[in-house]
Formats: sequence, C-alpha cells, structure tokens
Amino acid sequence: MPYKPEKKHRPWIPKRKPNPYITTNTSRGADDMKWFYSSKAWRSLRNYKIQINPLCEICESKGLTEPGKEIDHITAIRDGGEKLNLHNLQTLCRSCHAKKSVDEREQRKHTKRYY
Repeated sequence: MPYKPEKKHRPWIPKRKPNPYITTNTSRGADDMKWFYSSKAWRSLRNYKIQINPLCEICESKGLTEPGKEIDHITAIRDGGEKLNLHNLQTLCRSCHAKKSVDEREQRKHTKRYY
C-alpha cells in the first residue's frame, strides 16, 4: 500500500483564517431543549393542544381561519415560562410563530441583563 507523504510547511503560503460566519449553538441549554422537545411528555401535550385548538390563535383573533402547525409558549421558557403548562401554550401558524419569535428575540436583545 503506498504511503501518504507528510504535508510540508510552506512559509510563503499564508495560513487560512477560520470563517467567522460559521457558528455553532453553544448556549447552555441547547442540549436540554433538544431533549425536552423530543420527550414524550412534550409530544403528547403538543398533540393534545392541537386537538383542542387546531386553528392559529392570532389569525383567529383577526377573523382568519388558518390551520395551526406550531405550538408556542406564550411566555418563553428562557423568560421564566412553564414548560408543560397547558395555559402557557398557544397554537400558531408558521408565519405568526416566526413573527412572534423575531419580536421576542429583538426585545431580548435590547433588555439589560444583570448577571
């Protein structure tokens, strides 16, 4: 079997810098949240909420009938909301859920954190 020669250091070729745009999610609770959203308790509560209210609650308040595909926490878990409380959940369509998530992210960005 042929051998692979070792790479030689060539000082005239500059070293490649790491790409600053490629990031990974290194938040403390990323693995915890993956575990939570794949748990049986969350899946059964999510299915129950969709059976109770299959329409998007925001669109329904505007007089539209749009099917809800996402279950959203009214008060986000990272903001102190309860994970498995039925009264903290709402059914939303994908566009309303995306708008709400962006609004929460922007609001969180502009609040001062004291820690």
